[in-house]
Amino acid sequence: MADLRSVSVKLPKALKAGKAYELSVESLSDWNGNTNSVTVPFGVYKGAEILTAKAAKAGKQQVKKCKNAVADVNDFSVVVKLEPGVGANGSLLKADGVSVSLKDGHVVFATDQNLTMTSRAAVNDGKAHTIVCVREKNGMLKIYIDSSEVDSSVYRADVITRLLAPASFTLGDTSLGDGKMGITVLNRALTYKEAGLQ
Repeated sequence: MADLRSVSVKLPKALKAGKAYELSVESLSDWNGNTNSVTVPFGVYKGAEILTAKAAKAGKQQVKKCKNAVADVNDFSVVVKLEPGVGANGSLLKADGVSVSLKDGHVVFATDQNLTMTSRAAVNDGKAHTIVCVREKNGMLKIYIDSSEVDSSVYRADVITRLLAPASFTLGDTSLGDGKMGITVLNRALTYKEAGLQ
């Protein structure tokens, strides 16, 4: 696929939500000739949203309870819809072990104090933006801004098993001003195609 990390698999019939599946890949290789074979368990999600906050002033801090937790080594996604007028610095979302914030207009996505990344693109240009922050099951973090192209990504194998289990999220920050934002948290990693459709 276009991000050079994703693979599309077409199946003859639809998978059932709630059922456990396994995907086996043999002789997977990279451009350097390294090969690997792997079997990955996965599930089919229905109703993946664990938190939805409709557009509200980004400068008004609020605490939202989760429907369930983002826990253990599971993947998740945070989708932030920013409207014009949101400030350049402040916390968009934070919880125990997870945060999305703005610093000088750039998106900062962190899953713990040892794994943080900053977007290349700034979002404080007076336009509306859709930010998608993804933590994949292998621990890789990705930021997408307004498209299906990865803006930034980072990976460290030593923090994959970090426990992330927030029961609630704090949204907004008084320093973000009167511009509005909406946030959705999903209990699965969005693919690059899905990120571009948010």
